[in-house]
Amino acid sequence: MRKNIAKPKHHPIVEKWLQQHHAIINPPISAKVQFNFRPNKLAHRQYRILSAIFFAIDERGISIHPHAWRLFYFKSDNIYVPAYIYPSKQQPPNTRADMAKLEFLLLNHQLGVRETWTEEDAPLEDQLEAIAAGIQEFIQTVAGLIAKAQEWQLEQRILALQRELETIRSAE
Repeated sequence: MRKNIAKPKHHPIVEKWLQQHHAIINPPISAKVQFNFRPNKLAHRQYRILSAIFFAIDERGISIHPHAWRLFYFKSDNIYVPAYIYPSKQQPPNTRADMAKLEFLLLNHQLGVRETWTEEDAPLEDQLEAIAAGIQEFIQTVAGLIAKAQEWQLEQRILALQRELETIRSAE
C-alpha cells in the first residue's frame, strides 16, 4: 500500500532562509552583535509565495540557486535568470508594510528582457501556476534570444573572414 507523503510546509531554500532569520531574531546569548531585522507578516507571506513557486519550479526540472533573501536565480540548460520578489513601488500613501502589494520579477540584464507579475488584479498566491509556467517560458525565450545572438555573431565572423579572403585574393 502506498503512503501519501505530504510536501514539507516550506521549500528547503525557504526553510534555510527562515532558519537564518530565526537566528537573527534569537541570537545566542554569547552574540555580541544585534541585528534589527524582524520578519513581519509581509516577509512571511513572501516566504509562502516563494515556497509554492519553488516547489512548482522543481517539478518542471528547473533548478533554483539562492543568492540572498528575496534574490535568487533559476537555471535551466545553462541559462541563468535572476528573479526577485519585493513590495511594489506603486503603493497607496500610508500603506502598512504588512499590507503592501508584491511584485515578482524575472530579468535578463544582458538581453534587456523582463517579465513581471503584480498584484493589480489578483494576489500572487492566485497566480502561482501562471508564474511557474511564465518562468519556464521566460527561460526558453532567453535561450532563443541567446541562440539568435550567437548565430548573428557567427554570421558576422563569417562575413569578416570572407572580406579578409577577398582582400588577400585581390592583393595577389
